[in-house]
Amino acid sequence: MANIVLLLNNKFTTPAVEFADGHDYISTNRNVLFGHHFAAIAAAGPLVGPVLAAQFGYLPGALWILIGCV
Repeated sequence: MANIVLLLNNKFTTPAVEFADGHDYISTNRNVLFGHHFAAIAAAGPLVGPVLAAQFGYLPGALWILIGCV
């Protein structure tokens, strides 16, 4: 389904490969890129949970941490 919807094809290149100049466009390791994306998404749970606990009490903050981090 991803091949149909997203038009995935190996003949297409990413901008990092197509416009590689060593400064603005640099291709990176897939594992490093995954780590950056995962960290950006997963970081909100532990940061927002204590703020919610301070503002609204213990239960909403604890639920945010438990549901958001698992």
